[in-house]
Amino acid sequence: MKKLFLAALLTVAFSAQAQWATITTKDAMTDAVTRTAWQLSPTVVRLKLPYEGATAVRLYVRRDRIWLASNDGQILPGEGIVFRFDDEPPVTVEAVGTASGSSRQVYVADDELADELASRIVAAKRLRVRVVFFENGERVLEFSPKGLKLAEKPAG
Repeated sequence: MKKLFLAALLTVAFSAQAQWATITTKDAMTDAVTRTAWQLSPTVVRLKLPYEGATAVRLYVRRDRIWLASNDGQILPGEGIVFRFDDEPPVTVEAVGTASGSSRQVYVADDELADELASRIVAAKRLRVRVVFFENGERVLEFSPKGLKLAEKPAG
C-alpha cells in the first residue's frame, strides 16, 4: 500500500512540474526575437559534499541550442550529454561548458544537432537525460516533452 501511495504521489508531482515555461528575449542590436522553452526536472539530484543536499536541474530548449542548468554542483561537459527518447537507444552528444566558465551549465556542442534533438524532444512522449556531476557521478533526469512548442524555423 505504501508503494502504491508513493507511486501515485510521484506521478502527481511529476505531472505538476512537467509544465514548459517560456523566456522571450529581443536582441537590442538586431531586434531578433528568441524564444526559449524550459522545464524543471522532477528528478531530485542529491549531491555529496561540498554541495551536500538536493539540487534542481532545468532543461532549456530552442531550435538552435539545448542546455541543462543546475542550481548547485558542477556538470562535467567532457562526459557528454546522453538523451533517451521514449524506448529508443540512448544518443550521446558532445557537450561544452559556458564561455563564462560556469560549471552549472552544459550545452549541446553542435547547434545543427541541437535543432534535430529539439524536434525529437517534441515528438517524444518520454525524455531521459544523463549528465555527470563532478565527484557525484552520473545522474539520469526525467523530463516530460508534452506541451513543448518550438519557435518556427527562420526562413532561409
